[in-house]
Amino acid sequence: MKARSENACTHHSNEQSAQPLGQAGLAYSGLRPLPASPLPQTLAVMPKETVALLSLGVILLTATAVGCAHESAHENFNRIMNGQVGKSASDPTTDIGRYWSNRIGETKLSNGNTEIGFRHSRECRYFFQIDKTTNKIVAWRFEGTEDTCEIPQ
Repeated sequence: MKARSENACTHHSNEQSAQPLGQAGLAYSGLRPLPASPLPQTLAVMPKETVALLSLGVILLTATAVGCAHESAHENFNRIMNGQVGKSASDPTTDIGRYWSNRIGETKLSNGNTEIGFRHSRECRYFFQIDKTTNKIVAWRFEGTEDTCEIPQ
């Protein structure tokens, strides 16, 4: 009788290693199978109207997110300037603090507030109105066109 030179416990053919482990193999390897997803069961017990409403909600949220991404450069300019209103004029994150070198002048208004003007481009100027008592930006305006007063996204 011929003795086998290979140990049967350590010999693996390519066929054996390519096969899936199965439940017994997972237990032996220390891995656990993933639990079945509860989502299909949950959707199966929901009324069709609820599933349709959820789907519509997802579609609307996606459309809203995509719609915001297509804001024009002038709309972006307006949004950014509107975001300055309510901030303190001495806040370093405002345009007043960040772009002081672009300042073109300061005017005392009839209501006692101060208006500070800035150069945005050759043909666009914007102005912040600063409240005299709170030192906060209460309004803004621009001089120029939608084509010249813009901030691309």
